[in-house]
Amino acid sequence: MKKIVFFLLFLSFFHLSCKKNSDEPVSTPYTTPSQTGFSQVSFGPSNPGNLTMYRYVPSSLSLSAPLIVVLHGCTQVVSDFSQETGWNTLAEKYHFLILYPEQKAQNNDNLCFNWFIPEDQTRNSGEALSIKYMIDEMKSSYQIDSAKVFVTGLSAGGAMTLVMLSLYPDIFAGGMQVAGVPFKSATNVNDAYNARNGLVDKTAAEWGVLAKSGYPGYTGSYPVLSVFHGDQDSTVVIKNLTEISEQWTALHNTDLTADLSDTVKGFNHAVYKNSQGKAVLETYRLTGFGHAYPIDPGTGEDQGGAIGLYTQDANLFASYYALKFWGIITN
Repeated sequence: MKKIVFFLLFLSFFHLSCKKNSDEPVSTPYTTPSQTGFSQVSFGPSNPGNLTMYRYVPSSLSLSAPLIVVLHGCTQVVSDFSQETGWNTLAEKYHFLILYPEQKAQNNDNLCFNWFIPEDQTRNSGEALSIKYMIDEMKSSYQIDSAKVFVTGLSAGGAMTLVMLSLYPDIFAGGMQVAGVPFKSATNVNDAYNARNGLVDKTAAEWGVLAKSGYPGYTGSYPVLSVFHGDQDSTVVIKNLTEISEQWTALHNTDLTADLSDTVKGFNHAVYKNSQGKAVLETYRLTGFGHAYPIDPGTGEDQGGAIGLYTQDANLFASYYALKFWGIITN
C-alpha cells in the first residue's frame, strides 16, 4: 500500500538545507484572459493520484501559449514555491501558462511526490495520470501550443519531472530538473534511499532501457532536458548528475562527450547534441551549492526569484535559463 509514512527517509531525503540582452518571447500576439493570477481549479474525469491542481494565468497571454508544469519538492506547498522560484513573474513577462500540481499529506506525510512507487511511475496510472489530466484541463481551457509543453521540478519534484518526461514523451517538448535522480532509479523505499545517496549505478545503455520502458513501443522524439545540481548537495548527491546524463544521452542515442563545455555565471555548463545537431541535454554543475533551487534576486533581464527555505542565491536564475534552453526566450 503506497499511502504509508516515510517521515524519516524523506525528511532526510528532500528537506532542503538551507545586466543583459533584451529578450523577447517567441509569440507576439496577446489576448487578455477572463481570469488571471493564481487559483485552485478542479480537473479531469478522475484524480487517481489524489493531487490538488493550481494554475497561474498571466494578465496577457500568447494566442498559442506555452504551458509549464512546475513540481514542488518535499515539505513544500505551491503558494510558497511559485513565488520563490520566480515562475509567476516570468509568466507575466513572457506570456505563458503555469500548472502547479500539489501533493497531499494523505499521500505522503512530507508532501513528496511518490516518484519511486510503481503505480505512480507508470503511464496512465496514479499521480502521473493525475498530472496528465491537469494538463488536459489546461488545454481544454486555453489555446495552448501542444509543441510547447514543459515540466520542471526540485528534488522529489525533480524526480517526478523525469517520471513525466519518460511516461509522456508524446506530450512534453522538454524539462528542467533541479537536484533530482534518474527515472526508475527506485521502485521502493530502500531504492529511493540508495538513489539519493548515489548508490544506484548503471550503464548508459541500462538507463536508456529504463527510460524507454516508460512508454513501450513509442517511436517519436524524446523531450530535451536541462539539469542543475549542486556539488555540495548532501541530500541528493552530485553522482546523480552523471547518472541522469547517461540516461538522457542514451535516450537520444548520443554519446557522453559534451559538444559544448563552457561556464555560465562561473558554473560548469555542458551541452550534448544529437546527430542532427540539436541540443538534447544541458547540465549545470553548481560549485559550492547545496540542496536548493538556484535563483538570482534582482531586476536584471536574467535575474529573479526570492530567498526562501527552498531557494538559494547562486547568481544564476535557473527558471530563466530553462526558458532559454526551451526556446521560449530568444535573444
